[in-house]
Amino acid sequence: MEKKQPRWQDFYDIIISLYARGISVCKVQQHLNDLYHTEVYLTLISAVTGEVDNRPLKNVFS
Repeated sequence: MEKKQPRWQDFYDIIISLYARGISVCKVQQHLNDLYHTEVYLTLISAVTGEVDNRPLKNVFS
């Protein structure tokens, strides 16, 4: 893990991966509950996915 990287970055990556596949926030919550037997609040999932939605795209073809 890199310095200053959030402790839960791998967990965030899982949330982002599921969301990127078109899975709704509620379904992501249920999947994480089924997989890890833990409750993840919708506000956390929304915050993580919101960062992705609001992130500017990189110009790859310049």
